[in-house]
Amino acid sequence: MVTRVANVGEQRQNSDAKVFQVDVEIGGSDPTLRPAMTTSNKIQASVYDSVNYIPLECLHSQFDSITYVFKRKELQP
Repeated sequence: MVTRVANVGEQRQNSDAKVFQVDVEIGGSDPTLRPAMTTSNKIQASVYDSVNYIPLECLHSQFDSITYVFKRKELQP
């Protein structure tokens, strides 16, 4: 379980990526884990099935307050 995420990221050397310190609570033990060990991880917060999605480039914003998408109507024969 994630217990804390740093507010400010640190710049990774020779990369455009920033890294954030994340503290996790591990339920169990593993002999390969050591205190203050650095790891690379992926956190999957949620999984959604059968959803619609659009590319980020399709989202438009007017004055940074209203976000909208243009939807094309299909012509009916």
